[in-house]
Amino acid sequence: MRRLVLILLLALALYLMGGSWLYGYAHLFAARLLDLVKHLKLVPEGGLYNSTPGLVTHGLNVTSLVRRWAEDLRRAAAGVSPGACRAEVNYSRYVSFAGSEVPVRVELRGVPRGVLRVGGRVYEVAGNATVYLPYLGGAPAVNYTFVLETPCGSYSGVVTARYLLPPTPPEETYNGTPSGLRRLALEYLNQIREREGVPPVRWIPLKTPQYRAEYMLKTGIYSHYDAEGRHPIYYYTKLDGGKYAAEENGAMARCLLNGKPVRCGNFNMTDFIVGSIRSMVYNDSHANWGHRRSLLDPCNNYVSVGIVYNGSEAHMTIYMVSKWVRWIKPPAYNGTYFIAEGYVEGAMAPFNYTRWCYPVAVFYDVPTSAYVRRSFYTLGNQTGWFCEGVAVENGGMWYFRVEVPFNATKHGLYTFVIVARDTRGITWEPKPGAKATSQYCQLATYTAER
Repeated sequence: MRRLVLILLLALALYLMGGSWLYGYAHLFAARLLDLVKHLKLVPEGGLYNSTPGLVTHGLNVTSLVRRWAEDLRRAAAGVSPGACRAEVNYSRYVSFAGSEVPVRVELRGVPRGVLRVGGRVYEVAGNATVYLPYLGGAPAVNYTFVLETPCGSYSGVVTARYLLPPTPPEETYNGTPSGLRRLALEYLNQIREREGVPPVRWIPLKTPQYRAEYMLKTGIYSHYDAEGRHPIYYYTKLDGGKYAAEENGAMARCLLNGKPVRCGNFNMTDFIVGSIRSMVYNDSHANWGHRRSLLDPCNNYVSVGIVYNGSEAHMTIYMVSKWVRWIKPPAYNGTYFIAEGYVEGAMAPFNYTRWCYPVAVFYDVPTSAYVRRSFYTLGNQTGWFCEGVAVENGGMWYFRVEVPFNATKHGLYTFVIVARDTRGITWEPKPGAKATSQYCQLATYTAER
């Protein structure tokens, strides 16, 4: 009995002494104290073991008392006075938000601080605090189950967060169809696409194709690049906003005599248009079938054509367009942030990495006049990649928003390419006899010059 009394008196003395030096050892001391009591084998005079576990001496449950003292030591280590554990926890049970984080308000009363655990993340909270939980996208409503650990015990709960989706904008439509030679190009291209088993394209009235055709006729530079070496997406962004993904294809015919341009006698523009499109699809090995891939790609669902002829030289530029977004804020780069916001057709799904998102690849190129000799064009070298913002499914469409910082430090062209997953499973032939399934589509190609 004397041993037990000494242990209890020692525990009481240490507890009453308090002091910051004790707090660091409170958990260890309490654990050791409980071990000693648990392993005591003596029955004190006048005492007995009752039917439930716990040492009872003269009607006093010593084990229960020591456990209470040990818990007081733990609370003291957390800055809670004995008997002060009347904790009250209030939190936001329903949250409406718009952004990449869910703000949850947590209020603690009766305890100075606690630890919030949710989704594998740990947050320190004290008093009135706002905790920002990561929103990973996908469903518009998400439940977050959490555990809040305090010196006075643990609490659990569920926060329901609902994304505030903006209204779906109307689809951008275009009145009428092209006439004359442009209509011929559209109809013949769709005949070939139908023959090759890919969906038809519709007409989109762009400014860039006609500008590029006239530029080549005026300058005599038959190239995807201008005289300074800028690629065509620079002009597509400048003239048409870079709202969708575009690819340039070109054809040219010239009448020469002794190497010099002369007026053509019986030049047939219909033959020129039909023959050029047919050649780009079925006789394109010299360009590694790049024109065929562009003209037949199932991702491209719109087309625009520019045609010019001056009597001795004809040019046709075909812009294949991948248009799947209803924009709220079309792509834009303001020198600090790249921003885009809109609704994507359901067939063009986002990616699910650590979060649901539409990836954005950034390409960098330094224009040079030497590029005009190329028979192809590129956007340059990839210099960045990010998968930020949010992607939320809503009624068969995907709302997405991107607003990420990007520092264009060097002079040149920066092209931002937004990418989606094509879920339609369309099989086609990028090269004759080589079947492939459409997996990825570009949603926008936007170029900024620094």
